[in-house]
Amino acid sequence: MSALVLKALFWVCAAALVHVYAGYEWWLRVLSRSSRKIETPGRDVTPLITVLITVYNEAARIEARVANILACDYPRDRLEILVASDGSDDGTHAIVERLASGAPVRLFVSEGRAGKTETQNRALRAARGEVVVFSDAETVFTPQFLREIVRPFADPSVGMVTGTLTLEAAGGAVGESHGLYWRHEMRVRRLESALGILAVGSGQAMAARRELLKPMETTIGEDCIVPLDVALQGKRVVHSDAALAIDRFESDPERELRTRIRMTLRNWQGTWSRPALLNPLRFPGYAAALWSHKLLRWLSPYLIATATLCLYLLRNESPLYRVLGVLALLGYLGAGIGWLAGQRGLRIPVAAQLYGFVLANVGFAAGVYKALSGERVTQYRSGALETQARAAPRATRVATTLLLLGTLVYYLGHFSCGIDLDDEGYVLANAQSVLQGGWPIADFFSYPPLASWLLAAFFAAFGESVLVERAMLMVLLLVNVALVFWCARRALPGPWAFAVACLYAFAPGPWYKVFFIFHLLLILAGTLWLAERPGVARAALLGLAVGAAAVGRVEAALVGGALSLATMLFGGMALRRPRLVAVFAAAAVAPVVLALLAYAAGGKVDALLASLQRYYNLVGANSYVSTASGRGDALSVAKLAAGMREQWVYAIALAACAGMVLRQAWLFAARPDPQGAALRGGIVALFALASMSYTFFFVWNSRMLSSFPIVYIAIAMAVLGVHGWLSARGKAWLGHLAAAIVLVLAVRQVNAFARAVDFYSGAHTACIPGGMVRIDHPWLKGLQVYEFQADTIRGLMRATGGARGDYLVPMSEATTLGLLSGLENPTYYRLFVAEFAPAGEQQRAIETFERLKIRFFVARRSQFMAGDGLGSNLQAYAPEIRRYLLDNYEVRPLGTGFVLLERRPDR
Repeated sequence: MSALVLKALFWVCAAALVHVYAGYEWWLRVLSRSSRKIETPGRDVTPLITVLITVYNEAARIEARVANILACDYPRDRLEILVASDGSDDGTHAIVERLASGAPVRLFVSEGRAGKTETQNRALRAARGEVVVFSDAETVFTPQFLREIVRPFADPSVGMVTGTLTLEAAGGAVGESHGLYWRHEMRVRRLESALGILAVGSGQAMAARRELLKPMETTIGEDCIVPLDVALQGKRVVHSDAALAIDRFESDPERELRTRIRMTLRNWQGTWSRPALLNPLRFPGYAAALWSHKLLRWLSPYLIATATLCLYLLRNESPLYRVLGVLALLGYLGAGIGWLAGQRGLRIPVAAQLYGFVLANVGFAAGVYKALSGERVTQYRSGALETQARAAPRATRVATTLLLLGTLVYYLGHFSCGIDLDDEGYVLANAQSVLQGGWPIADFFSYPPLASWLLAAFFAAFGESVLVERAMLMVLLLVNVALVFWCARRALPGPWAFAVACLYAFAPGPWYKVFFIFHLLLILAGTLWLAERPGVARAALLGLAVGAAAVGRVEAALVGGALSLATMLFGGMALRRPRLVAVFAAAAVAPVVLALLAYAAGGKVDALLASLQRYYNLVGANSYVSTASGRGDALSVAKLAAGMREQWVYAIALAACAGMVLRQAWLFAARPDPQGAALRGGIVALFALASMSYTFFFVWNSRMLSSFPIVYIAIAMAVLGVHGWLSARGKAWLGHLAAAIVLVLAVRQVNAFARAVDFYSGAHTACIPGGMVRIDHPWLKGLQVYEFQADTIRGLMRATGGARGDYLVPMSEATTLGLLSGLENPTYYRLFVAEFAPAGEQQRAIETFERLKIRFFVARRSQFMAGDGLGSNLQAYAPEIRRYLLDNYEVRPLGTGFVLLERRPDR
């Protein structure tokens, strides 16, 4: 099912992109041939016009600009040139006042820096013309421009005219690509005008009837909002081929990018400020034009990214997707070559166009994101944004909603695919035991009771099945994604935080990591929340989060609780308000006490304590430090790490986290931190370093994945710091390159993690399942499993189908199969390593098996059949039990990965 979803998503994105860049223009041509064109009168008219030029510090160009307008073929007595200055202080005012003597030129001064649009609003109230022509200090009018721009106004149905803006090539890759884009833009405008659905204009060369002009929002440009307002008032916007103006487009990539971001940001907000025109039921023509011409084009980078990701995930589905993926990769490679060539002043035609295309789409993506984040632009010059106002609450809501919706769609594609035949059965069986009035067969560490109790509640509400467990996990995953984004926003700029959250959402880890990550993130979020505004209520909630972690995932409580307390102590909160520490400690202890009382009431305290002791015996025997010391080699840790392909990532992550802790500590101590930015960054970096260190030194390697959501944030902080340092030294391109390399490596390694561990647990996979089948089993309703898994499950069902009432004991890595057998396990043994640490435990287990006449055991083939060597096999940690089983049970294969042991009849 997930492959079908990805295929549908890819083709939808591909179709939308084709429509934006080719299909829409083709449809307009077809319609223009089959529809009656809307003609405009050709009569020569000379209404009184005001040419409005909005300037800021244009002393170097304003005199030539005024001379250019005066040289146009238009009666002087019907012309007014109104220069609106947005607080210029470079001598522009004196030049305009000098030009005003003997010429139809006036100066309008807007006090202070009100911004371009507000300056236009004020100047329009002083304008005298029937028609207002908008322009700037850089554009050049051809001699016939003014006469041609007003000619269509002979038709009373015309409310606005936009001229033909010819962009002179400035050279370079950006200029060449922009030229292609602009020629396409002019063709589309010409066709839309002929069909009567044009709703865009060029702010440097457009004219509108003054009575139709309304006050414009200060954060939106006139080229966007004026044509929309004209259309809403029932008047037409037309394009004039004869009204020619000349401008130059940017050749500098950074200036072009800033300009593209600004234009996209302002135009996106402006278009959505007039939602009626986007409604196809009210304005079908305008809605089609705006969606196709503007909105989908600005969304195209997101469509491109989605399509590229789909191609990567579908690469094994069909040769077609592999070919398309290679073509996409070649396109990105060509853009990179174009960028490198441009840095050296070279021009490679196709590569230059690809680079310009990618640069434009980066601008679109950033502009849309900033618009959705609530940023506003009121003042700018030469593409540089000078003043922005942020609507943070709205930004966070919009970004979080988009993130969660995208994540939900992605997870739903994997929701019912695959099953973990190893560990997934633990939490399922534990929840079933709780519903039956028993206790979770769990400790506070590996499979915490809180997860079992929570799943038991889901089972009680929705029924017992793997799909219900997946629903619970998906809810927790979505909460984790939101928490990652929330925490990242406290330490990173918006786009970086969004990228980190997307990285985690793409590959969040196996199902048994979800609870650790949830508790660790919850404690981190609570600590940041408390640091922002210390208070008793916040301290109490943070303490409850730590206490819940002790019952839910004790490693998170150990790491997070210690760091939360350290934050209160070293952040000064404890000294100023010691009551906070007391409230925090009391709230943290409360959930643990309640859980212990519950175990005591059930007579399970001794079992719990034994489980804790066994767990730490197991951890001590398997940690990197213990493994190295057991080998008697001081370099064993390094050798062990070098032998594992993912260890270099852990090393880099640890180094980055340590560096960020030192940097944030220096920032916190060396300079005032009134906004708390250094403190928040230090908290995140410290959490990342501590959680990574704990899992590295005390737990085996797969648990380190549990720390990576926070490590992503810390690494992003480090990359951002390096990027800022390089940018300050004029090496911004090197910072961009470093950030891109880190992102590529991160995505690559995340996908490697996805393949290196068991990701068959539905929504937690980055791999695309193939060859899925359904099995008629109560626990597997609505679920699809792999064919090789189906062979194992069917073999188990055939072997145990007539054995109702008999007992089956699963070995540590076959608990899911034990659950699917439908047989009971009255021993509560899992044959796990920790269970046999105490002396004499193997013999006691054998006596239990004999007393209860256990008929079946189920185990992973590698676990049971392995000979010498370390690992989760009985030969290594329970040789007496292995010998007992071989002497008393027949071994038969279950599929390719498991074996079933059945007691011999004579035993």
